[in-house]
Amino acid sequence: MKDDHDDLHLELHREADNLGKFAAKISLNAPQGMTKVEAKDLMDTLMVNITDQCLSKGADIIGHVKGFLTSESGTIMASLVDPRIGTDITDDMSSSRFTSAELVVHAIVHGIWDPEVRDATVPVIDKVMKNFGIEYEVLQDYYEKEKSISHHMTEED
Repeated sequence: MKDDHDDLHLELHREADNLGKFAAKISLNAPQGMTKVEAKDLMDTLMVNITDQCLSKGADIIGHVKGFLTSESGTIMASLVDPRIGTDITDDMSSSRFTSAELVVHAIVHGIWDPEVRDATVPVIDKVMKNFGIEYEVLQDYYEKEKSISHHMTEED
């Protein structure tokens, strides 16, 4: 059972690290199909725009903004830690087109907390998916507050 003590405990942790976190697991459907080149462009666009939005909401350091896109053609991994350097993308994806994939997006930034990271990330995902003509469904929205509170609860709670 969550109480005010749990909220205070979480607040103290956030004060100590001042990190905001958000992750989402998303099912993608690209009706026209997507190539490896298009998927890499999608991942770069997501990483750059999520980072830009976090910075515009007050983040001062990017821990990382990363994503993993997995399809029947393979996996693309993208990570951005410094906008001046750009997105690091690696893949083991074949060149064949695919229509469905699973995407995991994860952002950890310094200077803003979970709600602001989520508020920066969710609209970017929606906008980028629409721009790329991709239908999507959020399978899991890993809002860190609930996860963090449950992590600190004891069995007696």
